[in-house]
Amino acid sequence: MDDDTRSSPLHQAIAAVFHELGMSEPTCRYTTFLIRDGYCFGRRFLFDGIQAVWVIADNVVRFYDENGRMLKSVKVKTAEQERAA
Repeated sequence: MDDDTRSSPLHQAIAAVFHELGMSEPTCRYTTFLIRDGYCFGRRFLFDGIQAVWVIADNVVRFYDENGRMLKSVKVKTAEQERAA
């Protein structure tokens, strides 16, 4: 991920899962916007062996291994939740 997003709740959620899985945070190799019916509904981040898919409507990031098996799903905290914590 680029340096501008490192402090975002989305980046923090992704970094926390990598830490929880016992992995150092790898470099994001590829990112793309996910489009359905002409509208952006999420983003996909491809790391070495793992991909993270953020679904905007649910504000959830799902993590998949290289075989497509889901490893974990986490809710991304909003800015308001971050301030309250």
